[in-house]
Amino acid sequence: MFIENSNDLNSAIEKNRDWKVGVVVSEYYSEIISNLLLGVDKALENLHLPKTYDLYKVPGAFEIPLMCKKIINKYDALITLGVVIKGDTDHYKYVCQKCADGIMEVQLENGKPIIFEVLMVKKIEDALKRADIENYNNNKGFEALMSVYRTLTSIKRAIK
Repeated sequence: MFIENSNDLNSAIEKNRDWKVGVVVSEYYSEIISNLLLGVDKALENLHLPKTYDLYKVPGAFEIPLMCKKIINKYDALITLGVVIKGDTDHYKYVCQKCADGIMEVQLENGKPIIFEVLMVKKIEDALKRADIENYNNNKGFEALMSVYRTLTSIKRAIK
């Protein structure tokens, strides 16, 4: 069931160009989010797909799971992008855990993939490294979009 190479992925995408993907982003650290979205766009370009996805913005990472729950039925898959940077309080720990748990719950309840790229880092430099626009192989937005199509293809093959 594993996609062996990019030709397998491209073939699967060509047969399923109608897959709908939604992207949910946190508005915190907007420069990093913008770079992650550039990664999503670059992945679509590499797959020869139009840059069409619905974008939903929420104030912070804590709100991402609720938005996912409200919109999941409109899509074949979702991508979540956000940034949480560890500070001096316990806030980081609770936001990260609840965000991850909430997204997993929505994914399992609905049987649809939600690609989790909420960056949980110790310092802003770590997030910037994961939102690289010089080398998209280091961009988690790029990786997320590729993961959507790999996951959808694997699921489709598994349930045949």
